[in-house]
Amino acid sequence: MESTAVIQKFRTALGGFNRQDVQQYIEQTAAAHRQELAELQLRLDEAEDRAAQLENSLLAWEDVLSICQTVQGISGPMESRQNIRCMQMFTGAFMYAAGSHIGIG
Repeated sequence: MESTAVIQKFRTALGGFNRQDVQQYIEQTAAAHRQELAELQLRLDEAEDRAAQLENSLLAWEDVLSICQTVQGISGPMESRQNIRCMQMFTGAFMYAAGSHIGIG
């Protein structure tokens, strides 16, 4: 349907359409295409920059997490980790539990 509307814009000449009308149409559509392509390229560049920023941020957080786990002693295998619980009983006293050990302090 749309192609019919475009064809009707061209003046007819002997043996076909008016050459100048066709050339003008091709130039207009090419210019519109170049503009759209430039806009899409700009959006792509911005998206790639954002993706690179997010990747760098993720890598930085992974480094921070690795450092925190190393400092807390939980960077090794799961068997070497200790789950320590601490709870205040009353003012000045607390109890703690780690593995098979329970203590009061």
